Amino acid sequence: MAILLPIMLGLERVKFENKEVTFEEHIKHEHSLWHYLFFIVYIKTKESTEFTGPESYVSDMINTSPPDLEWFPRLRCMSLNTEEAENTEQNEMKELRDQLNDTNQVVKQLSSQLSELRDRMMEHRKNQQRSYVQRIQQLGNLHNRTQSTPQTAPGTSNSPFVAQRPE
Repeated sequence: MAILLPIMLGLERVKFENKEVTFEEHIKHEHSLWHYLFFIVYIKTKESTEFTGPESYVSDMINTSPPDLEWFPRLRCMSLNTEEAENTEQNEMKELRDQLNDTNQVVKQLSSQLSELRDRMMEHRKNQQRSYVQRIQQLGNLHNRTQSTPQTAPGTSNSPFVAQRPE
């Protein structure tokens, strides 16, 4: 009977080498042929109106002609699935770490570009301020020059457009 179960489930002893669960433990606890046999007898003797969802599913499978054995975990077992799940989880963690590293690189690059842009903006602002100061100084110099020209007596003007009063 111990030979029949691995043939039914499709798992070989080799699959359990270097695993946490040995092949013998697997057959004895996870896929005990007796447990499957008892479950089938239990389904056959239980009132169908009292079935749970899984029991109804298995009952339908074994009452077909020929019986459908798809409900048997062929080429699968919990101890091997756990290891595969751990490998999958490790792969997903590695992918997430890689994505996080990529994101960190992009953030560093954007931060550097932002810093460079800020420096350029500050330099541009300083240049504008210098330009404004120079213009203001030029206007001030122009104003001072116009103020420093000789002033004429009240009522007189050096301007040809202003009529001079006779004295």
